[in-house]
Formats: sequence, C-alpha cells, structure tokens
Amino acid sequence: MKILSLRFANLNSLKGEWKIDFNKAPFAESGIFAITGPTGAGKTTILDAICLALYNSTPRLGAISASNNEIMTRGTSHCLAEVEFAVNQGVYRAFWSMRRARNKPDGNLQPAEVELVEVASNKPIAAQIKKKDQLIESLTGLNFARFTKSMMLSQGQFAAFLQAKEADRAELLEELTGTEIYGQISQLVHQRFGDARDALNVLNAKTESLELLPEERINEINQQFSELQTQQTNLKSELTSLQAKRDWHNQVTQNQQRLEKLQQQKIQLENELAEKQPELTRLETAMPAQKLAVDLDRLALLNNAKQNQIASIESYQQQANTLVNEQAKVVELTHSLATKFDTAKQAQKELFELIDNQVTPLDNQLAHSKSKLSELNQRLENLYIQEKELIEALQQSESNIHNLEAEKQQLAASFDQTIDIEQFEHQLSEWLDEHAKLQLNAHSLQQQQNQLTELAESKTTLNQAIGEQQTGIAKEQTEREQHQLQVTQLQTQLSEFCDNSEIDVSEDTIESLKQALDKAKTAKQQQTQWQQITNEIFADKTQIKTLQSAQPELETQLASQNALLKAQQQSLDTSLRLQDAEAQLALLRQDLEEDTPCPLCGSAQHDLSHFEIGNTSGDENTHIATLKQEISDLQQNIIELSAALSSNAQQIDALNTAITRKTQQLDSIATTWGIEQIAISDETALLTFIAKTEQQLATALQNHEQVKIINTQLTEAQQAERELNHQIQLLAEKLNSTTEQLQNLTAKEQKLLTSFNEQQKAYQSALSELVYTINTSGYSCQEGGLANWFNEQKQQLNTLKTQHKKYQQVQQQLALAQQACNHLTQQQMDVAKQQRELKNQHETTQQKIAEQAHTRHKLFGDKSTATEKQQSEAHLEALHTEVKTAETHTQQIHAALTKLNGQLSEKQDQLNDTNVQLNELQTKLKKLLEQTPYATIEAAQQARLPADEFDKLAELKRQLDAALTLNSEQINTVENELKAQQTHEFNALNLNSQQLQSAFDELNETLGQTNQQLGLLSNQINENVARQEKLKDLKHELDLLNREYQDWHYLHGLIGSQKGDKFRKFAQGLTLDNLIYLANRQLEKLTGRYRLKRKEDQSLEMQIIDLWQGEQVRDTNTLSGGESFLVSLALALALSDLVSHKVSIDSLFLDEGFGTLDKETLDIALDALDNLHASGKTIGVISHIDAMKERIPVQIKVRKKSGLGISELDRTYKFDTIASEN
Repeated sequence: MKILSLRFANLNSLKGEWKIDFNKAPFAESGIFAITGPTGAGKTTILDAICLALYNSTPRLGAISASNNEIMTRGTSHCLAEVEFAVNQGVYRAFWSMRRARNKPDGNLQPAEVELVEVASNKPIAAQIKKKDQLIESLTGLNFARFTKSMMLSQGQFAAFLQAKEADRAELLEELTGTEIYGQISQLVHQRFGDARDALNVLNAKTESLELLPEERINEINQQFSELQTQQTNLKSELTSLQAKRDWHNQVTQNQQRLEKLQQQKIQLENELAEKQPELTRLETAMPAQKLAVDLDRLALLNNAKQNQIASIESYQQQANTLVNEQAKVVELTHSLATKFDTAKQAQKELFELIDNQVTPLDNQLAHSKSKLSELNQRLENLYIQEKELIEALQQSESNIHNLEAEKQQLAASFDQTIDIEQFEHQLSEWLDEHAKLQLNAHSLQQQQNQLTELAESKTTLNQAIGEQQTGIAKEQTEREQHQLQVTQLQTQLSEFCDNSEIDVSEDTIESLKQALDKAKTAKQQQTQWQQITNEIFADKTQIKTLQSAQPELETQLASQNALLKAQQQSLDTSLRLQDAEAQLALLRQDLEEDTPCPLCGSAQHDLSHFEIGNTSGDENTHIATLKQEISDLQQNIIELSAALSSNAQQIDALNTAITRKTQQLDSIATTWGIEQIAISDETALLTFIAKTEQQLATALQNHEQVKIINTQLTEAQQAERELNHQIQLLAEKLNSTTEQLQNLTAKEQKLLTSFNEQQKAYQSALSELVYTINTSGYSCQEGGLANWFNEQKQQLNTLKTQHKKYQQVQQQLALAQQACNHLTQQQMDVAKQQRELKNQHETTQQKIAEQAHTRHKLFGDKSTATEKQQSEAHLEALHTEVKTAETHTQQIHAALTKLNGQLSEKQDQLNDTNVQLNELQTKLKKLLEQTPYATIEAAQQARLPADEFDKLAELKRQLDAALTLNSEQINTVENELKAQQTHEFNALNLNSQQLQSAFDELNETLGQTNQQLGLLSNQINENVARQEKLKDLKHELDLLNREYQDWHYLHGLIGSQKGDKFRKFAQGLTLDNLIYLANRQLEKLTGRYRLKRKEDQSLEMQIIDLWQGEQVRDTNTLSGGESFLVSLALALALSDLVSHKVSIDSLFLDEGFGTLDKETLDIALDALDNLHASGKTIGVISHIDAMKERIPVQIKVRKKSGLGISELDRTYKFDTIASEN
C-alpha cells in the first residue's frame, strides 16, 4: 500500500484547503521528506488527515462524529480529508467530510459524508461509513489499529511494545497480528471436550436406567387384557339400555314442566288483554275516521287558506292608498333639487379656472425656493459639524504626538540597547537542551528506582500467593471428597426408587394419561355444543311460529296504505289541473290587444296592469307540496311494509335452513363422540371421569418429577466433582508457575540494581559539567537551583525582547501621528472656504421666497387649492346624488303601485278558486260520512287519534293477538308429545329417576375402572416394546459418542484449556519469534552492535545481546535512551512488516520525538531511514531537530501565524478548487 496524495481542509490549526501530491516533485525524486515546524503548529495534523480520510478516526481523538468533532478548525463551517492510495488491486480515493448546518460556524454538526472511489473508472464503490471501512480493510488488509502500527507510527508508540509487561505484550501481539483465533480455538476445544464427556455420562446413565419386563409377566398381562375386554363389552351393552330408559324418563319430566309454564303464560296474556281493553275500544272507534284523514286534513287547509286570502286583499288596498299620496310629494322634491344642482355647477367652473391659471403655478415656484433653502441649511449644518470634529481631532492628534515622544524617551532609558539579544537567546537554548537531557536521565533513574520498589513488592506478593495457593489446594481436595460421598448417596437413592414396582414413572404412561384426559376434555366441549344446539333448535321453531302469526296483520296494513295512496294521488291530479288552467288563462291575457274584443267576455277594454304571467297562488303551491309529501310518505310506508313481509318470509326460510343445518351438526357430534361408556347427554358421568383421570395424571407426574430431581442432583454432583479435579490441577500448575516467577524476579532485581548504580554516577558527572560551563561563561548558578536559574534567565530574555519590540512600535506610531496631524490642518482650511460660499447663496434664496409668498396671499390667501377643489366637487356630487335618489324613489313608487294592483287582482281570483274547492270537498265528505257512524264532519274530527298513538295501539293489538295464538299452538304441541310418550313401553315399568341415575352411575364407574385397567395393561406392553427399541438405539448412539469423546480427549490434551491460554501462548510464542527475526534484520541495518532474543523459559520476555561486549545478554530495561530508541525503531519496523502480511507497505510515516538522541545515535537513525528509502519505501518524518532538517532537504514546513492561533503550509500546497474543477 502506498499513499499517493493527500488533500485536507480546516483541520485543527491548519485553516484553509491544502493538497500534497507525493507523486510529483520533489517527493517523487527524494522519497524521504520531513514535516517541520514549531511545537503546536500542526505537523501531526497532516498525519491525522490521512487517518481521517481512510478510517474516519485519528490516533489522538479516536472516531470523529457529529457528537465528537474536536478536529474542525474554530470559526469554520466545514472540514474534509481525502487520500489517494495504491494497492495491488489498483488506485482508490478515500474521502471524508463534515459540515455545520446552513454552512454557519455556529450551526449544528451534520453527519459525516464519506466516499470510496475507484480512480480508473471514477466510480464510487461505497458511500456509507460501515461499507467504506469494510472495503478499506479488505483492499489494504489493515484495520485502523494495524494501520497505526505498520504505516503510521504515532507519537509515543515506538517504545510501547519494548517496555510492555508480558501480559500486555501478549495482548498487543494478538491485536496486531489477528491471532486471537488461537485462544478461541483452545477454549472451543475445551468446551467441546466437556460437552462430549457430559453427553457420554448422561447416555450411560440412560442405558443403565432402562429395565425390560420378563416373559412370564408379559404372558400374565395378555391373559388379563383378554378377560377385561370381554367384561368391557358386557358393561357397554347394559349401560346403553339403562341410558335409554333414563333419557325417556327425563324427557317426560321436561314436557310436564313446559306444559305447566305455558298454561301460566296463557293466564298472564288473558289478564293483560283485559287490562288493555279500554285502549283497544278507542282504537276500534277511531278506525273509520282514520280512513277519512286525508280529506279532513285538506278541508282544514282550505279553510285556513280562505281566511289568509281575505286578510291579504284588505292589506293590499291599504298599501295602494298610501303609495299614491307619497308619489305626489316626491315629484315636487325632485324639481327643487335639480335647480340647486345647476347653480352649484356654474360656481365650480369659475373656481377651477382661478386655481389652474394663477394660484397653482405660483405655489410650485414657492415650493421650489423653500426646498433649495432647506438644502442650503442642511449643507451649512454639516459643515459646522465637520469643522468641530476636525478641531477636536487635531487637538487629539497633537496630544498623541506629545505622549508618544515622552514614551519613546522613557523606553530608551529603560534597557541597555547594546545587549546582543540573539546571541544570548542561542546560548541559553543550548544550555536548556542539555538540561532537558539531564531531566530525561533523571526521569529514567526514577523509573528504575520505581521498578526496584515494584520488584520488591511483587516478591512479597508472590510469597503470599504461594501460601494461599497451597491452602487452596488442600481446601479443594476436602470439598472433592464431600462431593464424591454425595454422588454415592444419590446413586443409591435412585436405584432404590426405580426398584419400587408400585411407582410407574415412565413417560409413556404419563403420555397415555394425558391423551385420555385430552380426549375427555374434547368430549366435554362436544357435550356442551350438543346441548347448546338443542336449545337453539327449540328457539328457532318458536320464532318461526311468531313470524307466521304476524303475516296476516302486515298484509292488512299494506292493503290499507295502498287505498290511501290512491285517494291522495287523485286529489293531487285535481290540484295540478286547476294550476294548469290558471297558467293557460294568464297566457291568454298576454295575447289580448287594445280595442280588440276578448274571446271570452267580448269586451274591447282590457286592464292588464295587475296580471303577472306564470304567477300562481302561494297557498295552492303549499297544498300541492303537502299532497306530494303525504304521497311520498305513503309510498315509503308501502315499501317498508312490503319489505317487512319479504323479510318475514326470508327469516322463516333462514330459520328452517338453520334448523336443518343444526340437526346435521347434532348427528355429526353424535357420530364423533369419543367415549363409548358415557352417553353424550350425561354430563355428571363425564365430569367424574375427567376428575379421576386428572388425579391419576397428577400422581404419575409427581413420581416422574421426583426421579428427574434425583437425576439432576446426581449430574450436578458429578459435574462438581469433575470441576474440582480440574481446579486442583490448575491450582497445582499455578503454584509451580508462581514459584518460577519468584525466582525470575529475584534475578531481575539484581541486574536492575547494578544498572541503576552505573547510570546514577553518569548522571551526576554530566550535571556537574553543565554547571561548570555556565559559571565559566560569566553567570553564577548552583546544581540544586539550576531549574530556577533557567526560569530567571528565560524571564529576563523575554523582558528584553518585549521592551525592544515596544520601542520600535512607538517610533512607527510617532511618524504616523505626525502625518495625520498635517492632513487634519489642511482639511480644516477647506471647510472654512465652503462655509463662506454657502452663506451668500442662503441670503439670496430667503429674499426670493418672501416676494413669492406676498403675491400668493394677495391672490388666494392661505387657502389650499386641493382642499377648495375637493369641497366644491363634494358639494356638487352631494346635490347630484340627491337628485338621482329622488328620481329613483319616484320610479320605485310607480312600480310598487303597478305590482300591488296585480297582486290584489290575483288574490281575488285565488279566493274564488278556494271557495269552489271548499264546496266540492264538503259535498264529498258528506257522502262519505253516510258510510260511517259519524253524523257530522266535526264528529269525525273528534273521533280521530294522533298518528303515533293510533300506530302504538295497533301494534299493541297485533302483539297480544300473536302471543295468544303462539301460546295455544305451543300448548297443543307439548300435550301431543306427552300423549305419545305415555304410549311407550317404558311407561308400564314405573321407573324412578333416582334409581335410574344410581344404577347408571354404578355401571359407568365399573366400566371406567375396566377401561383404566385395560389402558394400564396396554401401556405396560407398549412401554416394554418401546424400551427394547430405545435400548437398541442407545447402544448404537453410545458407540458413536464414545469414538467422538476419544477424539476430543486427545485434542484437549494437546491444545485445550478453559481460558484459551495453552494454544494462545504457543501461537504468541511463534509470532514473537518471527517478530524478533524481522527486528534483528532491521537492527543489522541500524547498528551492528545489538541483537534481540527471546528468553529461554519460553515466556514472552525479550533480552538484548551486546555483540561488542562479548555477546553479553542484557535486560531490555538496562538500555539507555538512545539504545532504547534504536531497538524500539527496529521493533516498530518489524511490526510494520509483520502486520502487512496481506499487502506491501510502501509508505511509512514516523511521528516521534528525536530530541533525546545524541548526534551519533541521530546519524544512525537517519542512515536507517535512508536505507528504508533505498528499499523502495516513501518515508515521512515529523521533527523540529536541526540535524534532521539538514539531512532531509525535502520538507513540508508548517508556520504559525502570529497571534491568530492558526497555521499554514507553503503557498505551493494551497488547493485551488476552481482550478481543480477546470
């Protein structure tokens, strides 16, 4: 894998968008480059951008998301990172970006946008974070953790592996190389071994627990089974006969009870009929009047219409007289208003001519002069303000010049300007570097001192652990003996329980009882359904008789409604013919001509003003509408009665169909009845059978559960015994390991103590040499106060630099202030000249305004032209409106008189028509009353009942008649059934209900016991056959399982362990050997002095071989800072080679402080980097060491921008978005 280019924007302090192309010069020619700049400038941010584009994470901040984004530059609204990289499959481009809402710096962070593109085709292959991560890892073979250990070696990671403890090193090896699967395999093997062992034990226990019946017992069971079957047949026959007698006796008793209830119901219905007789009499009296309801209602309507028409005629005559008087007054008012309007119109014409020709031109001139004067006033005011501001600014500038000159003199006297600040800063920097190295050495000595303390504490802890482990082994052995005793007791208890022949705990027996119980419960549901359907059939037959009795009444009502409908339709036809005749007369009136004889009356004079064509009487229209509504109501009643008749017939058919269907259901239930020894109607016998079966099942389940509990306890005890054996073995191994660790710690402590003494002497010598150098350079300091002395010198240096910089700033400010003062003086002179010119123009304009105002006042005064015009127009418009209003009123009165005369004539015609209809209707009613018991029309009206009361009484009569009819039919049906039952042969036996039930229960119980015995014997035979088959299968399964157990037992001995340590340590050891081999190849290139080796005790500890000291073996903790760096660098490069097993690593980035290295070690490190470049790798190094800057000419320089908190790269790396798109 090789990084080809990097583009990023607004990350940490690097504000803006930048792009670095590693394929172009100078990177393509050099291959090794440095990223340089001051601390905090943003060098590491460039490497963060690579990680962010590829993995959406950085080594310092972890995963970047909308809820965790500390990498976006402050004050910006977006950031991005993009990397092009090459792998074996081709070139790809990874992109990551994040924005804030509405592109505002204070907007909420939005979810990240990612993309992975195949560069050759420019085709996106991923646009979601999860899919992109998967593809990156698939293409490169590196996840984020491996990437930061193989290509991106970040700060503090070099020595992490070298200085790690054994457990941490093992975890790190597993994480980097992906060898965690070996621990998982070890754990899985241990688990599979335990599962196979447990399964084998369980299968052995099952095989031993199976017992078969002897041959003698099988023959005895077959003999008993045959005898019980014969007994069962005889009992069923007797039970069937007895059940028939009991059912006949029950039916007779039920019919007698039904007959008694029906007779009581008949008495109640007759009493209710007597109570309702007065109301029924009223109904009978009102029946003839109800048939005349339509004509009586129409008579009332015609009388009301006649009274209304007479009142309307009188009202119209009064209105006509009033309108004639009002018409004369309005004509006189109209003439007076027209005269006033003509006078006002002439006055308006004269006023408009004066305003338009003289006043308006003069007003325009005066407004222009005033506007000009206002503008001059404003300009003068602005000049006065500007003059005042210039005077104040000039005074402030002179004061500022005075203050700056005083400050300059004070600064010149405050410090010695002859001091060489740069030389003093350089000398202090060198001493500070030396002091920093000494502090690192002191820190290393402190670490070694801490290690010695930790080793002593570890030895104490190990001694305590050895004692605790020995005690633990003894305790586990005691507990194992207790579990062995418990296993023996449980096995004895299980054997005794199974040998008891009276306890049947087999699963087949329990299953047989469960099936019998389920069958009985199903039969109970069938019995309930059978009884429910029987009751439903009886209810359906009763409802059929009720519906059949209601049919004649509905037919009578339908005939009555049809007769009423016919009468109302005839009345409607008569009214419509009258209305049509009136319309035709109106059309004839329209055809009449003046001086032409009328074809009806012969008159040549025709007054047609009061006639309106198409106008009909409002009362007649109301009458017609009422008739139509009544006809509609009757039609709706007829539809509802017809629907009711049809519905009754359909309900009767549906009920007959339902009775047939339910009868078939009864036959089906009787056919599927599953308990032969119990009748389907005998609920008590079925409940007794269910209760007994449930008791037997509960007893069998209790016995089975007891055996199951003993087996569970036995399995748990055996498992506990095996676990204790394993635990004792582990404790013994742990005790041996602890003893070995104690011996290793003692040897390690002695080596570390020797190294500590040597380094302490070297540190003291270097410290004395530094103090001597400082004192001989003209300064004074002590070893104990060296840190304070350096702080004082740095503070003094900062003070000098600050004072010198401030002196230069004051000089610049003084020059600028003098220039500003001269400029302000010139501005003041220009303003004074402008003021004099504007004052002259102001006086001329004022004189002109006074002359124009005098002329205007003389001509029109102070009046407004617009106001005068508006008032004149408003007055004229008001007069015109009054004239129009009066004319309109005159026309309205004339039209009203014309319309009123027509309405008066129309009402007179309507009154005549109404009198004709009244006479015809009264004649009709008198003829109809002759057929009724009523003498007069008033008597018929009084006999009528309200419609709702009439319907209510009619319904009451129908219900009472139907109920009496149905009761009589039911009594006849029950009496006939009783007569038929009394002729049965059982009637002569004088059967007793209690005796029948007692005999039936006794036989049923005997049959149940017989069936139960048959079931138990059948179960014993079936169970014995099942045990034989099961024993055969178990033996075959046991053979297969034993072979599998042997395989897992062998594999467990090789690599299996509970925590996965056995195989994991073996795999980690191989990985460490490979890593040491690769690291030694790198060390050989770096330096020929050192080699790494693994400790001979097969642990994961490493040692250093010093080839220059006779191959002396040293602990890694004894390495100096420079030696530790070289070894750590070799290990880091080896880890890079080890991790990159899927892809070649062609780019390497090192972000590590080289400041602790001396010149010789630094040269070695740089030579090593050159060698890596020679092998084809592109290498980037982050550092601010001058020696590295000199050795690596190609550099990416990161510069801080003073005081802004942001940094920038060279302008050549600035990315131009527009140019890129073009």
